[in-house]
Amino acid sequence: FALLAKQGADDQDLRVGIGLAGLRMNLPPNEAPASQTEMLSSIGQASLLLMQQNYDGGRQAFQTLFDRYPKLPGIHYLYGYLIFATKPDEAVDQFRKELQISPRSANAHAMYAWSLELQGDYTAALEDATKASAEDPSLPMGQLVYGRALVETGNINAGLPHLEYVLRTEPSNLEAHLTLAKAYSKLGRSEEARRERLLS
Repeated sequence: FALLAKQGADDQDLRVGIGLAGLRMNLPPNEAPASQTEMLSSIGQASLLLMQQNYDGGRQAFQTLFDRYPKLPGIHYLYGYLIFATKPDEAVDQFRKELQISPRSANAHAMYAWSLELQGDYTAALEDATKASAEDPSLPMGQLVYGRALVETGNINAGLPHLEYVLRTEPSNLEAHLTLAKAYSKLGRSEEARRERLLS
């Protein structure tokens, strides 16, 4: 979707498709519920604006959506995810708002934990990382933040399986390789640490 957005694509199917993906609804655009098409299209349009780096337009469009759908699960997470690279502090506020609406959102817990880890606060990240891992054990991001938090707070052996899981599903995940290299090194497993450094 991001590639299409950068190429200037914009049609109803694309907007609905982005809306479906943004709300984690596993449907093709032509199977979207008719009663939700307008909402999904509006979410897709707002997301397209951000993907095309129209940040003011995207922010205004999402604010309109928040006013119109104040309790819609997933919408604050989507906005936070889209602005995380350029407005990390604002994104964190959106993840907090998402968790008020959807306290069991593994994605929101994972991204909130990730933001804390980027600041080096692994102890603070551990609570949300634990929840992300428990709420959706198949989510690589959740396993990554949990594994990193465990390793960086000294529970190295407990963190290894989570990081190894990430690499089984995402073999090129740089952060997992780097954290595993650090963990293996601390455990005296020098050959495995060296292998992870080479792979990273």
